[in-house]
Formats: sequence, structure tokens, C-alpha cells
Amino acid sequence: MAVLLTALLGALSSLLLHGSDMRGVMMGGLLAGLLASASLQDWRRRLVSDVTSFALIGFGLLNAALVSRPMVLEHGAAALGAGVGLWSVDRLYQAIRGRAGIGGADMLIFAAAGAWLGPSALPWVMVLAAGGAIVVVVLLDLGIAKDRTLPFVPALALALWTLWLWDPPPIPV
Repeated sequence: MAVLLTALLGALSSLLLHGSDMRGVMMGGLLAGLLASASLQDWRRRLVSDVTSFALIGFGLLNAALVSRPMVLEHGAAALGAGVGLWSVDRLYQAIRGRAGIGGADMLIFAAAGAWLGPSALPWVMVLAAGGAIVVVVLLDLGIAKDRTLPFVPALALALWTLWLWDPPPIPV
């Protein structure tokens, strides 16, 4: 129910911000619902289903195709680069610390951000998501413990959604 409500609110906010562009309104509602689903899954279980993650990537590429065909290659490359880039950071972290630091869902949702927003928005997605996660840690007084985990998908989802609504991004890269 929460996911459906989020999708409806997402479509409404897309309508208010993007006007009468029905593609943007429908895709905005779909994006909001999928992001809400991924966030709830990660918050509750620290695990996001592959169906949700790959749907986010696939619909992001579909949205790019509906805007312009050349954009699909750019957004596809951004999705691939984002996923592989975050995977590489995790491998480096594992080599240094001896344990994983980034979940597979984090990599896939960051890849979805590339599919939806393209390469120029990816640094902003990560900055907003990391900043949001730091705020949550401080507000909830989670502290920094070696065995403590914080679901990062909700922060990535909020950053992706914010930049989706703010089209074009506030500061070009």
C-alpha cells in the first residue's frame, strides 16, 4: 500500500514539476514506486530483490529511449559505469578491510541512477546520498561501530528522486 501511495504521489509531483508531459508523469510515478519498494526492502531486510533492482535499470533505459534513441547508449554506459565503479570501490575496500562494505543492491540502485539520469548526474547522486546517510547516522545517533550497517539504498533512492524532479540538475558537472 505504501509503495502504491508513493507511486501516486510521485506521479502527482512529476505532473506539478514537469507539466503535461505524460511520459514524464507516468515514468515519474513508476520511478517513485520502485524506489519506495527498494528502500523499504533494504531498510527492513538489508536486501533488495533483483526484480526490483533490474526493473529500475530497465525502466530507466526505457525512459531514455522514449526521450531519444541516442540517449539510451549514454544512459546505458552510465548505468554500467556506475555499477562497475561502485563494485570496484567495494573490491578495494574488501582488500583493505577484509570484509564487504557495499551491498549488491547499492551497486544496482546506483546503476539505476545512471540509467535514469545519465552520467552527469551520478556524482550528485552519490554526494546527496552520502550526505543524507551521514545526517541519518547523526540524527539517529547510530555511532560508528565495526559491526553496524546502515541501509544505503534509501539514501540513493532519495537522491535519485530529488535529481529526477530537479531537471536539469542544479549545478551541471
